[in-house]
Amino acid sequence: WEESWEVGARYLLHRQALEALCDIIDDLSADGEVEQALTAMCSDCDVELFLALPRILVLRFAMRPTASRRAFLLRSLLPHRFANREQRHGDEAGARPDVMHSGLRELCSEYQVVHDLLIRRDKQRSRVGDEVGDACVSCEHMVQRTLMLRAICGSGPTGGSGCPAAVGEAVEGFMRSVERWSLELQRHCPREWNKCCAVLVRCLSGPREKSASALFKV
Repeated sequence: WEESWEVGARYLLHRQALEALCDIIDDLSADGEVEQALTAMCSDCDVELFLALPRILVLRFAMRPTASRRAFLLRSLLPHRFANREQRHGDEAGARPDVMHSGLRELCSEYQVVHDLLIRRDKQRSRVGDEVGDACVSCEHMVQRTLMLRAICGSGPTGGSGCPAAVGEAVEGFMRSVERWSLELQRHCPREWNKCCAVLVRCLSGPREKSASALFKV
C-alpha cells in the first residue's frame, strides 16, 4: 500500500504529471492500429510491452520536444539531461533546444530528417505532389503511425514493400538512437521508471471487471 500511495502522489495527485500521462494515453488511443497493438500486448502479458513503453516516451518527445506535456515526463525521469531544470516559463514550457543535452538535440534533428523523408515518400506514393490540406494531414498521420508501430514492434522493416533503401536505413538509424535513450530512461533511476511504467500499463489495460477479492496494485 505504501508504494501505491507513492505512485499516486507522484503521478495522479501531481497535476502536470497526470496531464502528461493522460496526453500519452489519449494520443495512443487516437490511432486504432496503435491502440490495438498495445492492447494485445497488455492482454497477452507480453514482456515486449515493457521495452515498447520507454521507446514510445522517447519517440513522442522527439516528435514534439517543445510540447510541455511530452517534455515533462522526460525531464522528470532524466533531469540530468536538461541543463536548466527551472525553465523561464516554469514547468508549463516544453524543452527548449538550449537546455537539452546535445544527444537529445541530435535525436530531435534525426527525427526531423526521417520525418521529411517519410513525408516525401508518402506524397509520392499517393501522388499528391505539392497539394496541401487533407492529403498532407494524412501523410503526417501515416508518418507518426509508421514510427509508433516500429517503436512498439521493436524490430523489422519499416515502410513495407517498395520503400526506398535510403529511407529504411534512415528510419532504422533513428530507431537505434531511440533505443539508446529508452535504455537510459529505464536504467537511470529504475525505481522511478517502474512507477511510471506501472501507471501506464494500468491505463493501457483499461477497466477490469470488479471482483470481491480484487485489490488495487501497481
